[in-house]
Amino acid sequence: MEMEAKTKPWLVLSLFLLAANCMQQCVHGKPRVSCLFIFGDSFSDNGNNNNRDTNAKSNYSPYGIDFSRGPTGRFTNGQTEADITAARLGFRDSIPPYANTSGSDIMEGVNYASAASGIRPETGSQRGDIISLEEQIQNHRDIYNRVVKKLGGSNKAKKYLSKCLYYMRTGTNDYYGNYFLPQVFSTSRDFTTDQYAQDLVRRYSRYLKTLHDKYGARKFLVFDLGRIGCTPYARATYARSRRCAEEVNDAALTFDRNLKSELERLNTNNLSADAKFMFVNTTTKLDTDPTSLGFTVVDTPCCPTQLNLSCIENGRPCRNRDQYVHWDGIHQTQAANEITADTTTDAINCLLIS
Repeated sequence: MEMEAKTKPWLVLSLFLLAANCMQQCVHGKPRVSCLFIFGDSFSDNGNNNNRDTNAKSNYSPYGIDFSRGPTGRFTNGQTEADITAARLGFRDSIPPYANTSGSDIMEGVNYASAASGIRPETGSQRGDIISLEEQIQNHRDIYNRVVKKLGGSNKAKKYLSKCLYYMRTGTNDYYGNYFLPQVFSTSRDFTTDQYAQDLVRRYSRYLKTLHDKYGARKFLVFDLGRIGCTPYARATYARSRRCAEEVNDAALTFDRNLKSELERLNTNNLSADAKFMFVNTTTKLDTDPTSLGFTVVDTPCCPTQLNLSCIENGRPCRNRDQYVHWDGIHQTQAANEITADTTTDAINCLLIS
């Protein structure tokens, strides 16, 4: 007890200095990383699908009802988890969508995420003209070339981009919009769940290595799928009752285990001395004990939906949005995104100090 009493002042001082440093970074506009590049699906999309020939878009009311700029293509009532993470990293503005980088500072990053997209190129194609992960990386090549031109050479560009954070959150649609959609795709007949997860992770790993080898990426934040069988959409579509669709959860867990193992392999494979791949476990108290966080509605979307999926245009959402986990059939409310952003922040802290 005596040792504990002696160390507490030092602990308090350390925490104070850390907090002061973070506050200073934010005040002076110095983000913790040079730039943030976001790849993924509708969990992160902030407008890339708006002007494409697809029904996977959310640039209409009531989406964005609590967002300062209204409906922008974000699949929530306010900020996405990626928005919140960018703000916590110290970026003054949200990372711009690739579809609208004119006039934006690409040196601070770009958001390539596209709703309905996935790891496999055909995933989401039934929803129209979406941007697969492969195409998102091709779009990054365009941005990379612009950075090369701006900095005066590929070596300088790769050195700069090695200091950026690569936020990778994708894979959910490879289940919702592919494997568990047998009327459109044959993957559930072609693969067992184990084989399918292995195929997805092999493809994913190849894309991660492309970013590393060709474009200088070094710091990767890679999200698991989590309990995707517990969304209102999954409960209504795949489960016989309002309970979670455990078949979907089990398939996602198989993917997550394979992904974690592959990231561990990449971390020990010495791709480069400074390459780091951080696995982000998205399961939080939102899944295990939401009431302790003030959430009282976990199985019903806040907005009226069509096919238990997207909000009906101009539909009237719930008023007590901070008590709902889900905004529509799949995506969380801003209040819930704040909780998952805590997990992301912890992962970033580990990534940047390791």
